[in-house]
Parts: sequence; structure tokens; C-alpha cells
Amino acid sequence: MDIRQEVISRIKTHFPQAKVYEEDQKQGFEVPCFFVSELEVELEKEVNRRYKETIPLVIQYFTDQPNIKDDCSKVRQILFEIVEELSLNKVRSIKLKGEVVNDVLMVKVSYKRHLIKE
Repeated sequence: MDIRQEVISRIKTHFPQAKVYEEDQKQGFEVPCFFVSELEVELEKEVNRRYKETIPLVIQYFTDQPNIKDDCSKVRQILFEIVEELSLNKVRSIKLKGEVVNDVLMVKVSYKRHLIKE
């Protein structure tokens, strides 16, 4: 399971009432829902066959609650807890950031891991 899939799985477990979309969907989505997208992945060469990979994700949350700020604040706290450390991929987040923009919660999380290429 890749990192994005593990994050999606955790969101589905903790928010079973919300749909989780893996691709951008411009119209026709039901709220509450999440969109999980992978941003530009970096692969940086270190020594010999060692590489450092940085995987940034953005999680968008669309609420159906009338008090948007309060709901987004609660969801942000839970998201920070469930995506901080991913056990299947054995990675910890190196950066977590959350803000509400145009009534949508945007959580950005980045993971870093070391790879050895054959």
C-alpha cells in the first residue's frame, strides 16, 4: 500500500460517514467528503544508491455542518493525529499544516523516506 492509499484508508476508518475521492471531481460530489491528492514528489540523490524521497499530500475536506469553522477545526485535529505516523509505510510526517480556505479545510502533509535503489 502506498502512502496516499494508507492516508485514504485511515480517513475512511475515522470518518465512515464521509466519501473519500482520490481524484479531483469538479461537480456532483456529496458532502461531507474528502479529496486526497499527491503533489509534486521529490527524489534527491544522496550517497551511492541512497535517495531521499519527499511525498507531499493535500487533503481537502468539505463539510455539511452549518458551523464550518468549528467542524473544520475538529476534523483538522483528528486528521493531524491519524496522518502523523503511517505504520504500514513506516514513515512520519515532516510537516503538517491546516487552514480553512473558502469554507474548505486544506491539510497539507509531507512525508520523507530513504530509499536504496538496486
